[in-house]
Amino acid sequence: LLYVFWFLGIWFSIRIIHKRKLRTLVTGAAHIQWKQIFSGFGLFFALLLMLQFIYFLIFPEHYIWNEFDGSKFLFLFIVVLFLTPIQTTVEELIFRGFLLQWIAKLSRNPVILSIIVAIIFGSLHFTNPEMERSAMWVGLDYVFVGFMLTFIAVKVGSSELSIGAHAAN
Repeated sequence: LLYVFWFLGIWFSIRIIHKRKLRTLVTGAAHIQWKQIFSGFGLFFALLLMLQFIYFLIFPEHYIWNEFDGSKFLFLFIVVLFLTPIQTTVEELIFRGFLLQWIAKLSRNPVILSIIVAIIFGSLHFTNPEMERSAMWVGLDYVFVGFMLTFIAVKVGSSELSIGAHAAN
Protein backbone atom coordinates (compact mmCIF):
# COMPACT_ATOMS: atom_id res chain seq x y z
CA LEU A 1 0.00 0.00 0.00
CA LEU A 2 3.04 2.25 0.31
CA TYR A 3 2.90 2.76 -3.46
CA VAL A 4 -0.58 4.28 -3.21
CA PHE A 5 0.99 7.08 -1.15
CA TRP A 6 3.91 7.30 -3.58
CA PHE A 7 1.38 7.71 -6.39
CA LEU A 8 -0.40 10.49 -4.51
CA GLY A 9 2.97 12.16 -3.87
CA ILE A 10 3.90 11.97 -7.55
CA TRP A 11 0.52 13.33 -8.56
CA PHE A 12 0.82 16.19 -6.04
CA SER A 13 4.35 17.12 -7.11
CA ILE A 14 3.58 17.01 -10.84
CA ARG A 15 0.19 18.70 -10.64
CA ILE A 16 0.75 21.29 -7.90
CA ILE A 17 4.49 21.99 -7.97
CA HIS A 18 5.32 21.44 -11.65
CA LYS A 19 1.89 22.57 -12.94
CA ARG A 20 1.68 19.62 -15.35
CA LYS A 21 -0.75 16.80 -15.88
CA LEU A 22 0.24 13.36 -14.61
CA ARG A 23 -0.25 12.05 -18.17
CA THR A 24 2.86 13.99 -19.24
CA LEU A 25 5.00 11.52 -17.29
CA VAL A 26 3.60 8.72 -19.46
CA THR A 27 3.16 10.27 -22.90
CA GLY A 28 3.25 13.51 -24.79
CA ALA A 29 0.04 12.53 -26.60
CA ALA A 30 -3.37 13.96 -25.75
CA HIS A 31 -4.35 10.85 -23.81
CA ILE A 32 -2.89 7.60 -22.56
CA GLN A 33 -3.21 4.74 -25.02
CA TRP A 34 -4.45 1.89 -22.85
CA LYS A 35 -4.15 -0.51 -25.79
CA GLN A 36 -0.38 0.04 -25.74
CA ILE A 37 -0.22 -0.75 -22.01
CA PHE A 38 -2.20 -3.98 -22.48
CA SER A 39 -0.12 -4.89 -25.55
CA GLY A 40 3.09 -4.43 -23.56
CA PHE A 41 1.65 -6.57 -20.78
CA GLY A 42 0.46 -9.32 -23.13
CA LEU A 43 3.66 -9.52 -25.15
CA PHE A 44 5.97 -9.55 -22.14
CA PHE A 45 3.74 -11.98 -20.21
CA ALA A 46 3.71 -14.35 -23.19
CA LEU A 47 7.51 -14.19 -23.45
CA LEU A 48 7.91 -14.86 -19.73
CA LEU A 49 5.46 -17.76 -19.87
CA MET A 50 7.28 -19.27 -22.84
CA LEU A 51 10.67 -18.93 -21.15
CA GLN A 52 9.35 -20.49 -17.93
CA PHE A 53 7.92 -23.41 -19.90
CA ILE A 54 11.25 -23.99 -21.67
CA TYR A 55 13.10 -23.72 -18.36
CA PHE A 56 10.65 -26.22 -16.84
CA LEU A 57 11.31 -28.67 -19.69
CA ILE A 58 15.08 -28.38 -19.24
CA PHE A 59 15.22 -28.24 -15.42
CA PRO A 60 12.04 -29.84 -14.00
CA GLU A 61 13.85 -30.57 -10.71
CA HIS A 62 13.96 -26.80 -10.00
CA TYR A 63 10.19 -26.72 -9.59
CA ILE A 64 8.34 -27.78 -6.44
CA TRP A 65 4.57 -28.25 -6.31
CA ASN A 66 3.07 -26.78 -3.15
CA GLU A 67 -0.17 -27.68 -1.45
CA PHE A 68 -2.95 -25.62 -2.97
CA ASP A 69 -5.26 -23.66 -0.67
CA GLY A 70 -7.99 -22.06 -2.79
CA SER A 71 -9.05 -19.42 -0.26
CA LYS A 72 -5.49 -18.19 0.35
CA PHE A 73 -4.80 -18.26 -3.37
CA LEU A 74 -7.93 -16.27 -4.21
CA PHE A 75 -7.16 -13.62 -1.58
CA LEU A 76 -3.54 -13.22 -2.71
CA PHE A 77 -4.58 -13.28 -6.38
CA ILE A 78 -6.99 -10.38 -5.82
CA VAL A 79 -4.37 -8.44 -3.84
CA VAL A 80 -1.77 -9.00 -6.57
CA LEU A 81 -4.26 -8.14 -9.29
CA PHE A 82 -4.90 -4.71 -7.77
CA LEU A 83 -1.62 -3.76 -6.09
CA THR A 84 0.94 -4.95 -8.66
CA PRO A 85 -0.21 -2.52 -11.38
CA ILE A 86 -0.09 0.31 -8.84
CA GLN A 87 3.42 -0.61 -7.70
CA THR A 88 4.84 -1.08 -11.19
CA THR A 89 3.12 2.02 -12.59
CA VAL A 90 4.54 4.14 -9.77
CA GLU A 91 8.02 2.82 -10.55
CA GLU A 92 7.49 3.58 -14.23
CA LEU A 93 6.28 7.11 -13.44
CA ILE A 94 9.41 7.68 -11.37
CA PHE A 95 12.00 6.05 -13.65
CA ARG A 96 10.63 6.19 -17.21
CA GLY A 97 8.67 9.35 -16.51
CA PHE A 98 10.14 11.87 -14.13
CA LEU A 99 13.77 10.68 -13.94
CA LEU A 100 14.10 10.00 -17.68
CA GLN A 101 12.70 13.42 -18.58
CA TRP A 102 15.02 15.10 -16.09
CA ILE A 103 18.14 13.28 -17.34
CA ALA A 104 17.10 13.97 -20.95
CA LYS A 105 17.88 17.62 -20.27
CA LEU A 106 21.55 16.58 -20.10
CA SER A 107 21.64 14.14 -23.03
CA ARG A 108 19.42 13.14 -25.94
CA ASN A 109 21.34 9.92 -26.68
CA PRO A 110 18.92 7.00 -26.09
CA VAL A 111 21.68 4.57 -25.11
CA ILE A 112 23.23 6.92 -22.56
CA LEU A 113 19.79 7.76 -21.13
CA SER A 114 18.93 4.08 -20.93
CA ILE A 115 22.20 3.16 -19.22
CA ILE A 116 21.87 5.89 -16.58
CA VAL A 117 18.24 5.10 -15.76
CA ALA A 118 18.95 1.34 -15.84
CA ILE A 119 21.78 1.62 -13.32
CA ILE A 120 19.61 3.67 -10.97
CA PHE A 121 16.59 1.38 -11.51
CA GLY A 122 18.66 -1.79 -11.02
CA SER A 123 20.56 -0.55 -7.99
CA LEU A 124 17.34 0.33 -6.15
CA HIS A 125 16.21 -3.28 -6.63
CA PHE A 126 19.42 -4.74 -5.18
CA THR A 127 17.83 -5.09 -1.73
CA ASN A 128 15.08 -7.38 -3.06
CA PRO A 129 15.02 -10.87 -1.48
CA GLU A 130 15.80 -12.69 -4.74
CA MET A 131 19.26 -11.09 -4.76
CA GLU A 132 20.28 -13.72 -2.16
CA ARG A 133 20.06 -16.48 -4.81
CA SER A 134 22.56 -15.02 -7.26
CA ALA A 135 23.35 -11.38 -6.75
CA MET A 136 25.34 -11.01 -9.94
CA TRP A 137 22.82 -12.60 -12.33
CA VAL A 138 19.71 -11.21 -10.67
CA GLY A 139 21.34 -7.78 -10.42
CA LEU A 140 22.29 -7.88 -14.10
CA ASP A 141 18.72 -8.90 -14.91
CA TYR A 142 17.37 -5.82 -13.11
CA VAL A 143 19.81 -3.54 -14.90
CA PHE A 144 19.11 -5.19 -18.28
CA VAL A 145 15.33 -4.97 -17.85
CA GLY A 146 15.70 -1.35 -16.74
CA PHE A 147 17.80 -0.65 -19.82
CA MET A 148 15.33 -2.29 -22.20
CA LEU A 149 12.24 -0.64 -20.67
CA THR A 150 13.94 2.75 -20.82
CA PHE A 151 15.25 2.25 -24.35
CA ILE A 152 11.78 1.24 -25.56
CA ALA A 153 10.23 4.26 -23.81
CA VAL A 154 12.76 6.62 -25.42
CA LYS A 155 12.38 5.12 -28.90
CA VAL A 156 8.56 5.00 -28.78
CA GLY A 157 8.26 8.39 -27.09
CA SER A 158 6.07 7.16 -24.25
CA SER A 159 6.24 4.71 -21.37
CA GLU A 160 2.95 2.92 -22.07
CA LEU A 161 4.62 -0.27 -23.34
CA SER A 162 7.03 -0.16 -20.40
CA ILE A 163 4.18 0.17 -17.92
CA GLY A 164 2.52 -2.94 -19.32
CA ALA A 165 5.75 -4.95 -19.57
CA HIS A 166 6.77 -4.04 -16.01
CA ALA A 167 3.40 -5.14 -14.65
CA ALA A 168 3.73 -8.46 -16.49
CA ASN A 169 7.19 -8.97 -15.09
